Amino acid sequence: MMRAARRLGSYKVNASAMADLRADGVPDAVLSRLEELVDVEFGSRRAFDSALRERLGPEAFAAHGRAVAGKARVLTPRRLVRYLASVGGGYVPASRHVPALWDYLRLRPVPFALWFRTRARLLYLRNRLGAGSVVRERTNSNVSGFQHNRSQVLSFLEGHRSRTESLIQVLRAVHGFRPADARVLCVGPRNEAEVMLFWLYGFRPENVAAVDLFSYSPRIHLMDMNDLEFPDDSFDVYYSSAVIRYSPDIRRTCAEAVRVTRDGGLIVIGSTFGTHSGLIPEGSELRGGLRELLALFAGHVRHVYWQEEAPSGPGEMYAATIFRVVKP
Repeated sequence: MMRAARRLGSYKVNASAMADLRADGVPDAVLSRLEELVDVEFGSRRAFDSALRERLGPEAFAAHGRAVAGKARVLTPRRLVRYLASVGGGYVPASRHVPALWDYLRLRPVPFALWFRTRARLLYLRNRLGAGSVVRERTNSNVSGFQHNRSQVLSFLEGHRSRTESLIQVLRAVHGFRPADARVLCVGPRNEAEVMLFWLYGFRPENVAAVDLFSYSPRIHLMDMNDLEFPDDSFDVYYSSAVIRYSPDIRRTCAEAVRVTRDGGLIVIGSTFGTHSGLIPEGSELRGGLRELLALFAGHVRHVYWQEEAPSGPGEMYAATIFRVVKP
């Protein structure tokens, strides 16, 4: 490493530098004069320029000296970074769990809230100026459930963020899973915040699709989770947080989840179950928790990577699971 640092000021014309200079249009007559300097290392720019001027002559040196020196520099700062990364892998192993620095800074509560709110207000303004609806919407037969969630169109509280990040972190820890390559369907995000968290945790924006019954954002398609307008096997990950219990036909919801997820893909579901009310349709309360939820996917569960059940209130429990899909 010290040797690499000392070579920052060194200059040497090698075969690669000669090829680059030829490709950049340096005349052959100039290149032929450089032949005697090939593979000779100079410890400083002054020494290199002195030898170069002597070989090329004043006019050719004035015309091409800077270009030659640029190609002859042994270790530029960029090359040094690449060199340190190559030799330092054993000392500073990479982590696939730590977000990039810029993403980490945007994940901090204040920057994230400002980013989310600013995007939302700008999209609201754009929709209003476009003479269309600020929030587009469609309903299903669970009208009270729709109204409850529609009222949260710009709500993203600590609990919302916590449950989203918890599931994303476990998903990213699945052996062999690569967020940057995964095509994700995010079901029922209510607003862009959930989608933005996927971006910041290494999922590519172009690979993350979202659907809901209401939307102010082009990132969220207006679509019913029981009638998904995607071809079979469209996604590597089906993600649903605090949504499935509002389904008026939970069996249809699970069937659609399997349909749009490829064979070998992952289904990620978390929600509160146990209480039947005006918001939760009969049959979707799943008082049996995970046991009852996984039974709805019978024949399509290859391997359960993670599951959790925890009391969340009188007669209720929070249940979440991540499993790999199999399609017979």
